[in-house]
Amino acid sequence: MTDRTLLAADVDRIGLNELRNPGWDPICFCSQDGKKYYMPALIRLSLDTIGSDFYFDQFLFHLELDGEHNALFSSCSSDQRQFIAKFIAFMIEHHAAEIERNCCTDRVLRVYEIWSKDK
Repeated sequence: MTDRTLLAADVDRIGLNELRNPGWDPICFCSQDGKKYYMPALIRLSLDTIGSDFYFDQFLFHLELDGEHNALFSSCSSDQRQFIAKFIAFMIEHHAAEIERNCCTDRVLRVYEIWSKDK
């Protein structure tokens, strides 16, 4: 079922219908290359759902797994890690109230610390 979900929705079309259930999130089963492929969609959903069904908290989950030992973090280049760190910083700077309202403050700070380091 996971493969069918991801194959049916490319990076431009995938949305909350496919990804919002944290109990069954097909991104959890993706390879690191698959997660990088869907990264623009995860960022888009994080921005598009501000003030509604805040997806950013779920996106942070994927970025935080195992801290610096996260396979996604390890598979990213320095430029990719910097891009993600800058996106997290943008969210902190411009959407702090939404982050706090969704109880993500501690997590976003941990994730920023991880992704802002250079290996």
